[in-house]
Formats: sequence, C-alpha cells, structure tokens
Amino acid sequence: MNDQALPEAGRKIAMQTPPTSPPSELGAAPSSARAALTYAVEQRLRFVDFLLAQYGHVKRAALIDYFGIGEATATRDFGAYHQIAPGNMALNPSDKTYYRTTAFVRVWN
Repeated sequence: MNDQALPEAGRKIAMQTPPTSPPSELGAAPSSARAALTYAVEQRLRFVDFLLAQYGHVKRAALIDYFGIGEATATRDFGAYHQIAPGNMALNPSDKTYYRTTAFVRVWN
C-alpha cells in the first residue's frame, strides 16, 4: 500500500461555512467552533458531552482510559469543550472533576 496516499494522522479538515450560519441541528454551539475539529477530537468531545449529560460529571481519567490518550491531550480536550460550550461544566479543584452546571445544554444530541 502506498503510504503517501494515506491521510496524515491528526490532520484538521476545515469545513467551509459562512460565519453567519445558524447553529446546526447537533446542538447550540456554532458550527464554526466545531468545524476545525479533527474526527478524533470530536469523538472525545462527544464523549465528554455524553458523560456530563448522563452522569453529571467527568474526570480526565475517563478520557485517558476510554481513548488511550495522554494526560495533556485529555486536558486540551476539556479546554476545547469549554470553548465550544463555556457554561456547560465547572471544575471542582478539590477532586479534579468537571461537573455539569445548571446551564448545561447538550452540544451533540
């Protein structure tokens, strides 16, 4: 198989959407905020969104265990989720857990 024909790992694929486009049916976050996400990052952020919706909390270890990623990557993912949905979660520094806020709205249904 030709290795040059394979896409680069982690390459971002940007979608062409106008900045005035309404939020998509996937949730309240603007599509431009999610357009630059790689598939892997989007899947991890969907997982964070699901855990917050179903259980009300999520830890970095959940992402590390489920996806086999490093601590720094999990931390970046929480930062990315916070940029997409700033009012959805709050960190409790005593137990290093992100908890769902009362203003929580699913980003991905």
